[in-house]
Amino acid sequence: MVNIQVVPAHPSNKKAGKLTHFAIDEMAKVILGETSKNRINCQLQKLWKKRGNRFSHDISYVAKEDDRVLGAITCASLVKIEKSMVKTVLEIIKMKKLKALKIIFSNPKKLYSLITMDEGNKDEFHISMLATLPEARGKGVGTRLLNFAEKKAQKEGFKKLSLTVVKDNDKALNLYKKFGFSIVGEINKSPFYLYQMRKNI
Repeated sequence: MVNIQVVPAHPSNKKAGKLTHFAIDEMAKVILGETSKNRINCQLQKLWKKRGNRFSHDISYVAKEDDRVLGAITCASLVKIEKSMVKTVLEIIKMKKLKALKIIFSNPKKLYSLITMDEGNKDEFHISMLATLPEARGKGVGTRLLNFAEKKAQKEGFKKLSLTVVKDNDKALNLYKKFGFSIVGEINKSPFYLYQMRKNI
């Protein structure tokens, strides 16, 4: 743990697409209309390199041990994250071109559920994504990233930190509860079933 530092993310962070995929899992398939892990990772990596979308490096931070990235977190005011959704959709359309229409028409209900998802309240600092690489688990990387997000939220004047977590992700749920988060609501929009969690800071 002593050598782990959390620093602003960079477009060149090579594991970013993979880490984002770990965090959003099934949502990535819906957003990108892909089932191949490699293709999803590659496309999320492209979004990471761009600015202003909700998967972008410019609202993300990485946990590093020496020069090795072990985990990442995307966090900002919920207002900023919600505003970035439009840019996200436009970037995906630009990247997928005509295939974007196929995504829309093959998954209209799932896409609608995702885009209209209520992740929290306007007065919250929101963690949009948190993931660690399998080889880094058990090193306290997740806790280090959560501590970083909490301090950043406080520095920006927020009193509440929020996130959502898939209901059957017991490991993540236990980590968040241990860190002081409480379940404050549920999202039940098929196929997405999540808990809304909040911590007063």
